[in-house]
Amino acid sequence: QYERMGDMSEITFRVPGPPQNWERARTDGTRHFTSKASRDYKRHVRACAGLAMMGAYPLNVRVGVDIAITYADKRRRDLDNGAKALLDAMNGIVYVDDSQIDDLRVRRVAGEVGVTVRVYALEGSK
Repeated sequence: QYERMGDMSEITFRVPGPPQNWERARTDGTRHFTSKASRDYKRHVRACAGLAMMGAYPLNVRVGVDIAITYADKRRRDLDNGAKALLDAMNGIVYVDDSQIDDLRVRRVAGEVGVTVRVYALEGSK
């Protein structure tokens, strides 16, 4: 499910399947290791975002992001870690860098398991 405004000021897309929270990379003292689950989820998010962008360049303006996350169970999870995994994965695809985000809303919702993401240019942003 993808929706793109004609002028690319707004994009909405869905990432189906169970969300994966951001995990800190482990280290052995010299090298950093990211879990396979984290790497796979990042690829999944990037693929969904890329389809929604339909070949358009990443937004290079100040943006707002709305994230609605639906988990499969009622276990306790930190919403900010779920958001971080998504925001990092969208770098270079939806926007140039997640430092462009000036407005962020993350919420847990009921419904089909997955994540719905809406990224929009902030008014007056150039």
